[in-house]
Amino acid sequence: MGKDSSLQKVVVRTRDGEVIPGFANQDGMKNTLKIITQKGKEQTFSLDKLKAVFFVKDFQGNPEYDEIKFLNKQAVSSMIWARVEFFDGEVLEGKIPNNMELISSPGFYLSPSDQDTNNRRVYVVKSALKKFTILNPV
Repeated sequence: MGKDSSLQKVVVRTRDGEVIPGFANQDGMKNTLKIITQKGKEQTFSLDKLKAVFFVKDFQGNPEYDEIKFLNKQAVSSMIWARVEFFDGEVLEGKIPNNMELISSPGFYLSPSDQDTNNRRVYVVKSALKKFTILNPV
């Protein structure tokens, strides 16, 4: 990976607490991330070993800065209203649980918003989705 204008400043944080500043391309993260460290060495990380990749303005940051969180005082909704579009073009809208299962499982349950439909509940397989849109918390 050559240093070019598409590289951005990053701070890589591993799950075991390591912090590595460097340069990376924002696109192209699949199973691994390649960076050029500040010392100019190329380093590759398996994404399953990382906590996060922070695209930063500068490497120093400000440890005293207290980040603004606009929704911090809002109650967390247990359901989300969403629209899903399958690869075959079918579109469903409804409520889905707002929990980690939405991220970690191969699918999720959707309760249709249309009470007159024949479907009481639908298990949506995520790999069959073309598009997923969160419309609003319920």
